[in-house]
Amino acid sequence: MQYTVDRSEKEVKLSITIDKQEWEEAVEQVYQKNKHKYSLPGFRKGKAPRKALEAAYGPSLFFEESFNEVFSKSYSEILIKERDIEPIDRPNVSIDDMGEDGSMTVTATVLVRPPVKLGQYTGLKIEAEKAVVTDDDVDHELYHLREKAARKVSVTDREVKDGDIVVIDFSGSIDGEKFDGGTAQNYELTIGSQTFIEGFEEQIIGMKIGETKNINVKFPDDYGAEHLKGKPAVFEVKLNEIFVKELPEADDKFAKDTSQFDALDEYKASIRDRILQARQRTAELEKENKLIEKIADSTQVDIPGVLVNDELDRIIEDLKFRLSYQGLSLEQYFKYLNTDEAQFRESKKADAQKTVKMRMTIEEIIKKENLGATQEELKAKFSEYAEKAKKTVDEYMETMSEQQYNYSYNDITMKKLQSFLKENNEFIEIEPKQKKQECDHCK
Repeated sequence: MQYTVDRSEKEVKLSITIDKQEWEEAVEQVYQKNKHKYSLPGFRKGKAPRKALEAAYGPSLFFEESFNEVFSKSYSEILIKERDIEPIDRPNVSIDDMGEDGSMTVTATVLVRPPVKLGQYTGLKIEAEKAVVTDDDVDHELYHLREKAARKVSVTDREVKDGDIVVIDFSGSIDGEKFDGGTAQNYELTIGSQTFIEGFEEQIIGMKIGETKNINVKFPDDYGAEHLKGKPAVFEVKLNEIFVKELPEADDKFAKDTSQFDALDEYKASIRDRILQARQRTAELEKENKLIEKIADSTQVDIPGVLVNDELDRIIEDLKFRLSYQGLSLEQYFKYLNTDEAQFRESKKADAQKTVKMRMTIEEIIKKENLGATQEELKAKFSEYAEKAKKTVDEYMETMSEQQYNYSYNDITMKKLQSFLKENNEFIEIEPKQKKQECDHCK
């Protein structure tokens, strides 16, 4: 194989000449791999000579697969030799000439990583909130732990109050016509949870068990379902049951029953420690993100559209995965939001561009500061894994997948990057802003 390289800022053109011997070897390998699939009169299945198969099925029978094989091999060899070529997409390939001597000339145009000009990335000062835990935070968490241990108690001697759990039948209609999703039997609803549209839950307050009542509401103008937006509706509601939550007292008995501690004070101390550790982890991530964002803001780079589209694809796939756990499809989700995939992608484009720019900034710092994992660091990491697997390092590496190798490489590299940025920048701790509790009992 011979090749030439024509470099520009955004792409590289490779002109590759594949000689007759290389091509013949590729075709022969593909023939040997696939000959068992073909039958010809006069030959046992899989025994027909290549020339006979090409005569029967056409001379291009093995062409496509052979070309893919020989090009992939040539392209990989070029990238190993030309280390400065950093592709960001698959190459666009064309066959320019089929020589009379059996050789082939191919042009591969590949988009490459554009130049990245870093701004200041050392000596920066970043303000970050301290990780603190207040008594209110502990009480808030303790309340929810008590909620989990609560039992439902039936109420039969009074009307519905705010905060009650009710079981209702309801049937909604607009202009006398029932609509999809507007009917349910024995639906459990916590009054005040704002699960339903505004005005619905409030009108249940005061109802008695067995009572039926028409509730008048109006769907919001920005409601997810297009056919219901801004429309007045009437729900016929029947109250079947009323329950209240009975929480256990916050005392030593509660601590003994629900934890490994004998005293409430010990339990609360462990809750405080757990919250603090979680907030410290979050604070560290927030510090790193704020620093990377600040560095990326001053980075100059022409963000490739192909990388933005790749990131949008990743966002879509992640959304699809999360929706699957809720029993929803992407189409159902978009229909509920009265949008489609094209509009959704457009709404996420700025986020995708930001993510890509931050990633390219990180990669450039790693490259400039030579922070990539070394062979010695990788071997030390593999020794840890090998010891756990009760193998030698060589035995472990023989069975290691490319994915496992890349994971270890990236893990070591990112830890080195984090250490470098922490050592070369200053984080100033500030008092955290008071956060408003969202649950009713904490308001």
